[in-house]
Amino acid sequence: MNTSFRGALEAILKGQPRPEPSAPAPAAAPATRAGKPGADNTQRWFAEFAETQAMPLLREAAEAAERHRGVKAQTSLAERDGRLTAELVITPLDLPERAQPPRFLVYAPGDGRPLEVEYTGTFPVIGRHHQRLRYEAEVDYDAIFPSQLEERLLDFVKMATAE
Repeated sequence: MNTSFRGALEAILKGQPRPEPSAPAPAAAPATRAGKPGADNTQRWFAEFAETQAMPLLREAAEAAERHRGVKAQTSLAERDGRLTAELVITPLDLPERAQPPRFLVYAPGDGRPLEVEYTGTFPVIGRHHQRLRYEAEVDYDAIFPSQLEERLLDFVKMATAE
């Protein structure tokens, strides 16, 4: 496990400023054929990437969030909408009834595009004027390079745990 990721994760969950990230090395892109990745190559590449890089990060984030924040967290790697998807769900204990918990998804959309991450669900936020906790829905989709996964995951954990 990347020690700088673990340190940044621990800092977020302890309410401390996050250390400045070091510049990540660029990750390899899916294999291409005539300038465009084939669907099979992209899916094989993502399956390996998910097992070796994405899921260990998501599991570490889930364990740390449960340990420091007392939330429920779970990870999964499964086929979703016809593509392999890595997922982290963090459920705050005081989440309003019927509200969807914060969910982080990462997958390879194909068509030569980099990874796609999604934040969906109902996130805790601190009210600006009253300093009390409330919840707001959030949906965010973003194309990222594999080297940006850690940073986006840290952003998600910070939002999902109201830090």
